[in-house]
Amino acid sequence: GAFHTLSNWGVIQDHGLLLIGLALGRADWAQLALQRMDREIEVQVLADGVQWEQSPMYHCEVLHCCLDAIFVARRFGMEIPARFEGAVRGMVYALGAWLTPDRVMPAHGDSDFIFAKDKLVAGALLFRDGQLKTMAGEGVCFENLWDFGPEADELYAAVPTAEVPCSIALTDSGNYTLRSGWDEDASWLRFHCGCMGSGPGHA
Repeated sequence: GAFHTLSNWGVIQDHGLLLIGLALGRADWAQLALQRMDREIEVQVLADGVQWEQSPMYHCEVLHCCLDAIFVARRFGMEIPARFEGAVRGMVYALGAWLTPDRVMPAHGDSDFIFAKDKLVAGALLFRDGQLKTMAGEGVCFENLWDFGPEADELYAAVPTAEVPCSIALTDSGNYTLRSGWDEDASWLRFHCGCMGSGPGHA
């Protein structure tokens, strides 16, 4: 229904359906799940890559499901909608803009201070993206080894870094970050000047 299309729960449930469909050999379930996730991300993610609920933790939960969906779908040779991949890549960029210099998400809305570098590393690896690698910093996280295996370090080292602006304006969601650099000792300041989002955004 419409609630699931607009809610992070829709993405979470359809990510589960994708995994179940692939595990049980039900290609029709897997294809349906990917089609639904494509539509959900089209509705939920703003043009600047921020999930509309305006909570970094919910953004990360949706992003986790989408990154895993791309990873698994590629493994099974499924065709992935280009729009979906582009929107998910944008979500990784938005997360990178949000994170503190030590790669912790800000406790905005219904969020806690959570280390989220692994999502940036996963994005850099899946999309072979040097800008995302710059945002993530050197070295992979333990979580990345579960998906990419013991060769994750080698794969990550092969991605060349690329220059990223230090200060980023996410104008559709009203999130602005100023930083002196991408190193862990950089200075960092964040402004939220946008809409509240849904329930997880809080007042």
